[in-house]
Amino acid sequence: MQNKGYTLVEMLVVLSILSMLTLLFAFSYRSLKENTTYWSQSIYERLLQAQTTAMTQKRRVFVDFQGNRMSIDGASLKLSTDCGYHQFHFNTFGNPSKALSITCAIGSEQRVIVVELGSGRLYVR
Repeated sequence: MQNKGYTLVEMLVVLSILSMLTLLFAFSYRSLKENTTYWSQSIYERLLQAQTTAMTQKRRVFVDFQGNRMSIDGASLKLSTDCGYHQFHFNTFGNPSKALSITCAIGSEQRVIVVELGSGRLYVR
């Protein structure tokens, strides 16, 4: 007699492989999202520090984004994210020279750092 179909063992092997692949994808996506959040928060904090330096030292502080590099007053930092190309400065009152939306992306994940012109407020969305 010839049985056609799958055995229970074959089905369990296939299900275990599918569940491992699903978990691998879930952790990979979560890691990418956390990495993007980490870098955007790090950039945000550095911009706040530059703004505070401009106010406390009563001088202009220049900020320059060149793809995956960020430079504050000439001190360069290599980023794991691409933030495009932007140049601006904070004046002695901590106000930026122009309003900006800096989009930083890693893969399909992205965060936007907003620099408001009038108030000088910074935030991540």
